Amino acid sequence: MHQTLGKTMKLIKLSCNQPEFRTINFNPEGLTIILGTKGDDKESSVNGVGKTQSLRLINFCLGAKSTNSLAKTLAHAVPTWIFKLEIEVNKVAHVIERSGNSKLIRLNNQDIKLTKLQEWLDLSGIFPKTNEYKYLSFRSLFKRFTRTEKSDCLNPLFIEKESDYSSLINNAYLLGLDLNLINEKFNLKEKVKANTATQKLLKQDSYLSEVVKTGANPTARKEFLEKTIPNLEKNLQNYSIAEDYHQIEKDIESLTEQSRGIQRNISALNFKIISINKSIEQTPDISNQDLLDLYTGLQHLFKPEALAHFSTVQKFHDDLTINRKTKLEKEKLGIIAEIEELKNTHNVISHKRDKKLAFLKDKHALDEYIAIAKELSSLQEELEHLKKYLSINDDIKQQNLSIKGQIIKSISLALEYLKSDPLGILSLKFQEITSKLYPKYSSGVYITLNDSENNMLMYDLAVELQTDSSDGVANAKIISYDWLIFMHGFHNMNLLWHDNRFFADIDSGELAKWFEYTASELINTKKQYVTTININNYEDMKRYLSDEQKIEFDNKVVIKLLSDESKNKLLGIDFDKQRKLSS
Repeated sequence: MHQTLGKTMKLIKLSCNQPEFRTINFNPEGLTIILGTKGDDKESSVNGVGKTQSLRLINFCLGAKSTNSLAKTLAHAVPTWIFKLEIEVNKVAHVIERSGNSKLIRLNNQDIKLTKLQEWLDLSGIFPKTNEYKYLSFRSLFKRFTRTEKSDCLNPLFIEKESDYSSLINNAYLLGLDLNLINEKFNLKEKVKANTATQKLLKQDSYLSEVVKTGANPTARKEFLEKTIPNLEKNLQNYSIAEDYHQIEKDIESLTEQSRGIQRNISALNFKIISINKSIEQTPDISNQDLLDLYTGLQHLFKPEALAHFSTVQKFHDDLTINRKTKLEKEKLGIIAEIEELKNTHNVISHKRDKKLAFLKDKHALDEYIAIAKELSSLQEELEHLKKYLSINDDIKQQNLSIKGQIIKSISLALEYLKSDPLGILSLKFQEITSKLYPKYSSGVYITLNDSENNMLMYDLAVELQTDSSDGVANAKIISYDWLIFMHGFHNMNLLWHDNRFFADIDSGELAKWFEYTASELINTKKQYVTTININNYEDMKRYLSDEQKIEFDNKVVIKLLSDESKNKLLGIDFDKQRKLSS
């Protein structure tokens, strides 16, 4: 709950290799005021003179990413300008230089990569033991002493784009809380998260994804494959292959077609024989007696000599009948012979066909064998994947059960830890700080157990100040918490910087009390409190100060940034115009 024994850090000077830039020399201890004021034109705005820019340049030189908003702006507007920050670490001066485009970075006149500069800061001892915990670094902690972005200034416990866990571990570190249980629950939940990701990844396997898509149970599918695969293996071992299987199939089809053609021909010939038999059995239309009666009946019409030829006609008729039957019998015999020949041919073809069918009875085509072999191989591979998945899945379930037990144990230990009231003293100090501004408002810094097994957070932190719904009180809560950490936290940072955005909405009377309080608290601490403030807020506040205090605070002003001309602003140029020209 106190400053650690280690290397302290403070600011000395911010400068640039361009003469237009207005150098800032920081007071070695106590209050430093950077004042945004008006020139001769009293109606002009004091916004945009470089107050917040100075804070951002400090952050830029102390290892900010090249992708942050200021770094991008500098890269466009003043890429070749080299900004120089002189700092003191454990009473030893160090110089950090960085060009607007970040292509040049130097530490103590030695070129250095941005990542190496960040490593040097991490190991500087300003924030001890940060390398022991994830999400803890010089950068993550330093930003809490120099809230540079608007999103850093909305909640005392959070900075820009920060996760709940990062907020917890960083604030717990600065509050001097035991980090082991916080870290343990986080790491255990990370393992569960990694296990879940592994399970998800396994399910994306080409074999498993099909099982998942169909809604089948992986265990049921495994059991099915374990029964199916041995049967397929056995069938494949007994597989007899005919290499010309498909040609023989074609031969059988051809022979079958020939056989059917012969049968059709035989049927047609048999039908012919039936027709011939019917023709043979037929008698002449007029018998001999009928013919004689006809001739006798015609005697009165014809001469007798005309009828004398009846016997000749009768003989002709008989001969004609005999000749017709003889011809039909002969034709019938020819057809019978043809049928016999066709039957013999049919028998030969049927025999050939039967032999080929018998040959193929227990045999299979090579491509069928290959197809079944491929199917078997695919099923075997699927089974291996399922076994691997189920084995890993079982291991993960076992791990998660074990982790659950460890989390419950950690939560139990955390509950015991909270019984010691680890924030009791700091909460009282926070109440003391806020009472300087709002003596009638209740306040405190609180820690409660987050006993959810599904949450990565071991504790929930809260900073309270009654009726903090107004912007002024909300801002006062943040700067009071920052002051608590600055004066009583676990670190060696001797710098705290508050931008004008915190002071703009605080009532002038309360703001005067704040500056009176912080100035008195800084005496003999060797700490630096840097503030950027608009002339309007500053002058309004001074109305509540004694003449002696006014002189004291005026003496703390290290630079006045004027809005009348570009040369009187921090960069000494029209920054927006330069940025537009460069882009």
